[in-house]
Amino acid sequence: SSTMAAKYIALRKYAQTITEPEATTVCSKRKLASAATKLVVLELFNWQRVVFDEFHKCVGDTERHSASWRALHEIKANFRWGLTATPDLTTPLRVSEMAALLHVFVPPDNTVEAQRFLDLWVRADEWDMSGIKVVNHVVTVQQTPLERALYLAKKQWLEGRGDAESEVL
Repeated sequence: SSTMAAKYIALRKYAQTITEPEATTVCSKRKLASAATKLVVLELFNWQRVVFDEFHKCVGDTERHSASWRALHEIKANFRWGLTATPDLTTPLRVSEMAALLHVFVPPDNTVEAQRFLDLWVRADEWDMSGIKVVNHVVTVQQTPLERALYLAKKQWLEGRGDAESEVL
């Protein structure tokens, strides 16, 4: 662990000499340390492959113009993959946002281009579950009085009884 910490510190110092050569000549340790903490290490490398898991969360409404989205967008990689089971394909804008993180331009208002992107770049695999044996296990549990009260209150509330919470209290 101490070797990793030493490597990380050495990497930070090296990165600083690449991006801020004037900072290496400064005698103040305080200024040198503050300059080193501003660097983003992942952006210094050219990765062979970057895989975004839960890709739909990277390109949502609030993420498109966030600092985290920009950081992910700026990572240099030869190949960029996005993995998701629930992509938002409702509008060309959503497809365009997804494509942008993969460094592919799709006009946000063009349905034909959005569909072309999906046809060329997106793949959906079928999952064959026929070889997986499904076995049901029933486990009976005894609820405490408090758990039972909470359960019944939630059940009543879900059934549309607005006064369910007051009955429990």
